[in-house]
Amino acid sequence: MIFVSHDRHFISHLATAVLEVKGGYARYLPGDYEYYLGKAAKAADADAASAHAPVEQRAASAVQKERVEEKRLKSELRALEKEESLLMQRLEELETERLSIEESMSRPEVYANGERMKELRGEHEKNHGRHTEAMEKWEELDGRTRQAREKMANLRTDAGTH
Repeated sequence: MIFVSHDRHFISHLATAVLEVKGGYARYLPGDYEYYLGKAAKAADADAASAHAPVEQRAASAVQKERVEEKRLKSELRALEKEESLLMQRLEELETERLSIEESMSRPEVYANGERMKELRGEHEKNHGRHTEAMEKWEELDGRTRQAREKMANLRTDAGTH
């Protein structure tokens, strides 16, 4: 027999099973009304817990993303700093080479030798071109390094506000 009622006392004395219709779905629960109430309370608790779980998961996910981003930025920063160090060494080598060329060019016996001066002038121009390229690369690298450091600082600032 199927009956529909809002009278809890009536239901608890007669029901041997409950068919719950809710949210467009039906759920059959064998057992009396008290059994149904217990299951409904557990389901409500589970729904409440699962409603909070995504927020906690999102928070954990956000923290995890921040850690991954921080790790990526640290790696990028180390690579940039290493590249910058190598580039600075290259600039020093070019500077030493330039000074050596200019020193050779200043010797009277070399200055008097037109062919040798032409060779040295060519080397000096090549050196100057390589130095200019290296300086441009260093400026670009310095900008990228500053950006990575700013991102790290912002990441730490943002992480501190959570």
